[in-house]
Amino acid sequence: MSAVVKYIIYALVGSIFVFELIANNNGGPFSSFIVTTYMSIFWLVAILFLYDFFMSMMGNNSKYMIRFHEKIKNELIVNVIVGVTLLVLFMNSPASYSLSNIDIASSGLPFLATALLETKQSAGIKIANRRLPKYIALGYASIQLFIYGFSAWLLSYILAGQISGLQSLWVQLSILFAAIAFFFGAKQITYILTEQRMEVSPALLSIFQSLPQSPGLYKDMVVGAHIWNEQVRKEKSMLRKERNRKRK
Repeated sequence: MSAVVKYIIYALVGSIFVFELIANNNGGPFSSFIVTTYMSIFWLVAILFLYDFFMSMMGNNSKYMIRFHEKIKNELIVNVIVGVTLLVLFMNSPASYSLSNIDIASSGLPFLATALLETKQSAGIKIANRRLPKYIALGYASIQLFIYGFSAWLLSYILAGQISGLQSLWVQLSILFAAIAFFFGAKQITYILTEQRMEVSPALLSIFQSLPQSPGLYKDMVVGAHIWNEQVRKEKSMLRKERNRKRK
Protein backbone atom coordinates (compact mmCIF):
# COMPACT_ATOMS: atom_id res chain seq x y z
CA MET A 1 0.00 0.00 0.00
CA SER A 2 1.31 3.45 -0.89
CA ALA A 3 2.32 5.92 1.79
CA VAL A 4 -0.41 8.27 0.50
CA VAL A 5 -3.17 5.78 1.33
CA LYS A 6 -1.66 5.15 4.76
CA TYR A 7 -1.65 8.84 5.61
CA ILE A 8 -5.18 9.21 4.28
CA ILE A 9 -6.23 6.54 6.79
CA TYR A 10 -4.42 8.39 9.58
CA ALA A 11 -6.20 11.60 8.54
CA LEU A 12 -9.59 9.86 8.51
CA VAL A 13 -9.05 8.40 11.98
CA GLY A 14 -7.97 11.79 13.30
CA SER A 15 -10.91 13.55 11.63
CA ILE A 16 -13.41 11.08 13.09
CA PHE A 17 -11.92 11.54 16.57
CA VAL A 18 -12.00 15.36 16.32
CA PHE A 19 -15.56 15.41 14.95
CA GLU A 20 -16.63 13.04 17.73
CA LEU A 21 -15.19 15.38 20.39
CA ILE A 22 -16.67 18.53 18.87
CA ALA A 23 -20.13 17.04 18.33
CA ASN A 24 -20.42 15.58 21.80
CA ASN A 25 -18.76 18.20 24.00
CA ASN A 26 -22.09 19.61 25.22
CA GLY A 27 -23.10 16.59 27.26
CA GLY A 28 -26.24 14.55 26.61
CA PRO A 29 -26.76 10.81 26.22
CA PHE A 30 -23.97 10.49 23.62
CA SER A 31 -21.20 12.29 25.51
CA SER A 32 -19.94 9.13 27.24
CA PHE A 33 -16.46 8.15 26.03
CA ILE A 34 -17.52 4.48 25.82
CA VAL A 35 -20.64 5.26 23.77
CA THR A 36 -18.86 7.59 21.35
CA THR A 37 -15.89 5.25 20.93
CA TYR A 38 -18.02 2.21 20.13
CA MET A 39 -20.20 4.18 17.71
CA SER A 40 -17.15 5.64 15.98
CA ILE A 41 -15.66 2.17 15.47
CA PHE A 42 -18.44 1.55 12.94
CA TRP A 43 -17.12 4.51 10.94
CA LEU A 44 -13.71 2.85 10.57
CA VAL A 45 -15.13 -0.59 9.77
CA ALA A 46 -17.46 0.82 7.11
CA ILE A 47 -14.68 2.92 5.56
CA LEU A 48 -12.45 -0.17 5.32
CA PHE A 49 -15.26 -2.17 3.69
CA LEU A 50 -15.90 0.64 1.21
CA TYR A 51 -12.18 0.91 0.46
CA ASP A 52 -12.08 -2.83 -0.19
CA PHE A 53 -15.09 -2.50 -2.51
CA PHE A 54 -13.44 0.38 -4.39
CA MET A 55 -10.23 -1.60 -4.84
CA SER A 56 -12.21 -4.52 -6.27
CA MET A 57 -14.05 -2.26 -8.70
CA MET A 58 -10.64 -0.94 -9.81
CA GLY A 59 -9.43 -4.52 -10.32
CA ASN A 60 -6.82 -4.21 -7.56
CA ASN A 61 -7.98 -7.11 -5.41
CA SER A 62 -8.06 -10.89 -5.57
CA LYS A 63 -10.44 -12.66 -7.98
CA TYR A 64 -12.30 -14.03 -4.96
CA MET A 65 -12.98 -10.56 -3.54
CA ILE A 66 -13.75 -9.06 -6.95
CA ARG A 67 -16.44 -11.74 -7.52
CA PHE A 68 -17.90 -11.00 -4.08
CA HIS A 69 -18.13 -7.27 -4.70
CA GLU A 70 -19.57 -7.79 -8.17
CA LYS A 71 -22.36 -9.84 -6.56
CA ILE A 72 -23.35 -7.09 -4.12
CA LYS A 73 -22.63 -4.11 -6.37
CA ASN A 74 -26.20 -3.63 -7.61
CA GLU A 75 -27.74 -3.78 -4.12
CA LEU A 76 -25.19 -1.28 -2.86
CA ILE A 77 -25.89 1.08 -5.74
CA VAL A 78 -29.67 0.85 -5.21
CA ASN A 79 -29.33 1.69 -1.51
CA VAL A 80 -27.03 4.61 -2.33
CA ILE A 81 -29.56 5.92 -4.87
CA VAL A 82 -32.33 5.73 -2.24
CA GLY A 83 -30.15 7.62 0.24
CA VAL A 84 -29.20 10.33 -2.25
CA THR A 85 -32.86 10.69 -3.29
CA LEU A 86 -33.91 11.21 0.33
CA LEU A 87 -31.19 13.81 0.82
CA VAL A 88 -32.18 15.72 -2.32
CA LEU A 89 -35.88 15.66 -1.37
CA PHE A 90 -35.17 16.99 2.12
CA MET A 91 -32.81 19.67 0.83
CA ASN A 92 -35.33 20.86 -1.76
CA SER A 93 -38.26 20.82 0.63
CA PRO A 94 -40.11 24.17 1.07
CA ALA A 95 -39.17 24.03 4.74
CA SER A 96 -35.59 25.03 5.55
CA TYR A 97 -33.17 22.13 5.69
CA SER A 98 -32.03 21.19 9.20
CA LEU A 99 -29.47 18.79 10.60
CA SER A 100 -32.31 17.54 12.79
CA ASN A 101 -33.86 15.94 9.72
CA ILE A 102 -33.27 12.20 9.58
CA ASP A 103 -32.53 11.79 5.88
CA ILE A 104 -28.90 10.67 6.36
CA ALA A 105 -29.66 8.04 9.00
CA SER A 106 -32.82 6.85 7.22
CA SER A 107 -30.76 5.96 4.18
CA GLY A 108 -28.90 3.45 6.37
CA LEU A 109 -32.00 1.52 7.46
CA PRO A 110 -32.30 -0.42 4.16
CA PHE A 111 -28.70 -1.60 4.68
CA LEU A 112 -29.61 -2.90 8.16
CA ALA A 113 -32.77 -4.60 6.88
CA THR A 114 -30.80 -6.25 4.06
CA ALA A 115 -28.16 -7.46 6.52
CA LEU A 116 -30.85 -9.06 8.72
CA LEU A 117 -32.42 -10.89 5.78
CA GLU A 118 -28.98 -11.96 4.58
CA THR A 119 -28.20 -13.45 8.00
CA LYS A 120 -31.47 -15.41 7.88
CA GLN A 121 -30.51 -16.74 4.44
CA SER A 122 -27.00 -17.72 5.52
CA ALA A 123 -28.43 -19.81 8.38
CA GLY A 124 -29.97 -22.16 5.82
CA ILE A 125 -26.81 -22.77 3.75
CA LYS A 126 -25.17 -26.17 4.21
CA ILE A 127 -21.47 -26.97 4.07
CA ALA A 128 -20.63 -30.67 4.08
CA ASN A 129 -24.24 -31.32 5.15
CA ARG A 130 -23.89 -28.91 8.09
CA ARG A 131 -25.55 -25.58 8.61
CA LEU A 132 -24.19 -22.55 10.39
CA PRO A 133 -24.62 -23.18 14.14
CA LYS A 134 -27.91 -21.67 15.35
CA TYR A 135 -26.29 -19.77 18.20
CA ILE A 136 -24.05 -17.92 15.73
CA ALA A 137 -26.90 -17.01 13.38
CA LEU A 138 -29.22 -16.05 16.24
CA GLY A 139 -26.50 -14.09 18.00
CA TYR A 140 -25.61 -12.09 14.90
CA ALA A 141 -29.30 -11.52 14.05
CA SER A 142 -29.97 -10.38 17.64
CA ILE A 143 -27.18 -7.81 17.40
CA GLN A 144 -28.61 -6.52 14.12
CA LEU A 145 -32.13 -6.31 15.57
CA PHE A 146 -30.79 -4.40 18.56
CA ILE A 147 -28.89 -1.96 16.32
CA TYR A 148 -32.00 -1.51 14.15
CA GLY A 149 -34.21 -0.82 17.16
CA PHE A 150 -31.60 1.42 18.77
CA SER A 151 -31.25 3.36 15.51
CA ALA A 152 -35.03 3.86 15.33
CA TRP A 153 -34.97 5.17 18.92
CA LEU A 154 -32.13 7.55 18.08
CA LEU A 155 -34.09 8.88 15.10
CA SER A 156 -37.12 9.58 17.29
CA TYR A 157 -34.76 11.31 19.73
CA ILE A 158 -33.43 13.50 16.92
CA LEU A 159 -36.91 14.33 15.62
CA ALA A 160 -37.90 15.43 19.12
CA GLY A 161 -35.18 18.10 18.87
CA GLN A 162 -33.44 16.99 22.05
CA ILE A 163 -29.89 17.24 20.68
CA SER A 164 -27.92 19.86 18.76
CA GLY A 165 -27.67 19.90 14.99
CA LEU A 166 -24.00 18.89 14.99
CA GLN A 167 -24.64 16.04 17.40
CA SER A 168 -27.58 14.97 15.24
CA LEU A 169 -25.26 14.83 12.22
CA TRP A 170 -22.73 12.72 14.13
CA VAL A 171 -25.42 10.28 15.34
CA GLN A 172 -26.93 9.98 11.86
CA LEU A 173 -23.58 9.31 10.24
CA SER A 174 -22.84 6.72 12.96
CA ILE A 175 -26.11 4.93 12.13
CA LEU A 176 -25.33 5.04 8.41
CA PHE A 177 -21.81 3.67 8.82
CA ALA A 178 -22.99 0.97 11.25
CA ALA A 179 -25.61 -0.09 8.69
CA ILE A 180 -23.01 -0.24 5.90
CA ALA A 181 -20.67 -2.29 8.13
CA PHE A 182 -23.40 -4.83 8.91
CA PHE A 183 -24.44 -4.95 5.25
CA PHE A 184 -20.95 -5.89 4.07
CA GLY A 185 -20.41 -8.27 7.00
CA ALA A 186 -23.64 -10.20 6.46
CA LYS A 187 -23.10 -10.37 2.70
CA GLN A 188 -19.57 -11.68 3.19
CA ILE A 189 -20.75 -14.45 5.55
CA THR A 190 -23.27 -15.61 2.95
CA TYR A 191 -20.63 -15.47 0.22
CA ILE A 192 -18.16 -17.52 2.27
CA LEU A 193 -20.77 -20.18 3.01
CA THR A 194 -21.97 -20.27 -0.60
CA GLU A 195 -18.46 -20.52 -2.02
CA GLN A 196 -17.50 -22.92 0.81
CA ARG A 197 -14.17 -21.17 0.94
CA MET A 198 -12.79 -18.27 2.96
CA GLU A 199 -10.23 -15.78 1.75
CA VAL A 200 -8.82 -12.64 3.33
CA SER A 201 -8.86 -9.50 1.21
CA PRO A 202 -5.33 -8.64 -0.04
CA ALA A 203 -6.36 -4.97 -0.24
CA LEU A 204 -7.23 -4.86 3.46
CA LEU A 205 -4.30 -7.04 4.41
CA SER A 206 -1.91 -4.56 2.81
CA ILE A 207 -3.39 -1.77 4.93
CA PHE A 208 -2.93 -3.60 8.22
CA GLN A 209 0.54 -4.79 7.30
CA SER A 210 1.66 -1.20 6.66
CA LEU A 211 0.35 0.17 9.96
CA PRO A 212 2.84 -0.21 12.84
CA GLN A 213 -0.05 0.11 15.32
CA SER A 214 -1.87 -2.87 13.82
CA PRO A 215 -2.17 -5.76 16.30
CA GLY A 216 -1.78 -8.31 13.51
CA LEU A 217 -5.31 -9.60 13.96
CA TYR A 218 -6.16 -9.40 10.27
CA LYS A 219 -2.93 -11.19 9.38
CA ASP A 220 -3.88 -13.96 11.82
CA MET A 221 -7.14 -14.29 9.90
CA VAL A 222 -5.11 -15.46 6.90
CA VAL A 223 -3.95 -18.43 8.97
CA GLY A 224 -7.46 -18.92 10.32
CA ALA A 225 -8.93 -18.90 6.81
CA HIS A 226 -6.43 -21.56 5.71
CA ILE A 227 -7.33 -23.78 8.68
CA TRP A 228 -11.06 -23.32 8.01
CA ASN A 229 -10.66 -24.14 4.30
CA GLU A 230 -8.70 -27.30 5.13
CA GLN A 231 -11.35 -28.39 7.62
CA VAL A 232 -14.11 -27.85 5.07
CA ARG A 233 -12.14 -29.78 2.45
CA LYS A 234 -11.66 -32.72 4.83
CA GLU A 235 -15.32 -32.81 5.87
CA LYS A 236 -16.51 -32.65 2.26
CA SER A 237 -14.12 -35.48 1.39
CA MET A 238 -15.41 -37.58 4.29
CA LEU A 239 -19.01 -36.90 3.23
CA ARG A 240 -18.28 -38.02 -0.34
CA LYS A 241 -16.66 -41.21 0.92
CA GLU A 242 -19.65 -41.89 3.18
CA ARG A 243 -22.09 -41.40 0.30
CA ASN A 244 -20.03 -43.66 -1.97
CA ARG A 245 -19.96 -46.33 0.73
CA LYS A 246 -23.75 -46.23 1.07
CA ARG A 247 -24.22 -46.59 -2.70
CA LYS A 248 -22.24 -49.84 -2.74
